[in-house]
Amino acid sequence: MILVELETPISRERIMGLRAGDSISLTGDVYTMRDQATLRLLEMARAGEEPPFDLSGGVVYHAGPAVDDSGGKPRVASIGPTTSARVNSIMPEFLERFDVRLVIGKGGMDGGVLEAMGRRGCAYASAIGGCAALYTCSVRELVGITWEEMGPEAVHHLRVERMKPLRVTMDAHGGSIHRDVEEGTGRALVQLLGE
Repeated sequence: MILVELETPISRERIMGLRAGDSISLTGDVYTMRDQATLRLLEMARAGEEPPFDLSGGVVYHAGPAVDDSGGKPRVASIGPTTSARVNSIMPEFLERFDVRLVIGKGGMDGGVLEAMGRRGCAYASAIGGCAALYTCSVRELVGITWEEMGPEAVHHLRVERMKPLRVTMDAHGGSIHRDVEEGTGRALVQLLGE
């Protein structure tokens, strides 16, 4: 199986080359976001305010990492994915307003998000809930925390190196393994196994 190496910022062309079922490894800048941070950024954009960080060609990871600051300098102690479907209703508008190229999370997203990904040149990669330790090992630096007062809902700017395992499960061409599973088609298992 081919492993696609991605590095941020990610171009639209690179995303358009991905298909549901592809395995990827990610290096570069990642921003963790959960429900409240996603909504807060969206409300800022609606009000015409500039976001506190640039998501152009960027990666959003649906996660709320555990941070350990006992050694003086904060570091990520654990970073497993959280359920992406909680932001289904606002994600299409979010993708229209921000130039995000890759969303990472757990469980996939709905058809409205899939359509927005096609329009914007974005893909969704599934992270495995039981692999938090592996994802944590890929974090080279906790660059900063925005809205720290929000606790686990804060945005963590991470620098990662060869973050994996990640599998593209929604692509910019309308391919969705999650939809195929819901519809009971045989393609989903074949795509997951990479055959």
